[in-house]
Amino acid sequence: GSMTIEEIQELVDYTIPQITELPEGYSYLDSYYDESYEVVTIDYEKDWDNGISLSIYPSKEAYGEVVEDETTTSVKVNGNDAFLSITDDMYILTWEQDGLFLEIFGYGPSLSKEIIMNVAESVK
Repeated sequence: GSMTIEEIQELVDYTIPQITELPEGYSYLDSYYDESYEVVTIDYEKDWDNGISLSIYPSKEAYGEVVEDETTTSVKVNGNDAFLSITDDMYILTWEQDGLFLEIFGYGPSLSKEIIMNVAESVK
């Protein structure tokens, strides 16, 4: 179920990274911890049609395979290799940072590749 980031922080042995620069109109919505997969998810929302989630995995192994297909391009986030998949108004960006494996999932017409990349660069 839903927990505060402070509550989740007591359960994991790393500092939970967060998005420090949200796009205009977005705000923190909720956070969750899935103990079976050891994944922390933080949800941010602008409105019903526009949202961003940051999921934090303890390792790439915990995340599983990153799908690479015609929707995927290689990009860099804070100097780290990353993969960005764009389908219609959906964005999935994955990368490793500070020993963790991170995924940003964004949806909605208010987003763009540039906005998603800026959001990712602000994760710390």
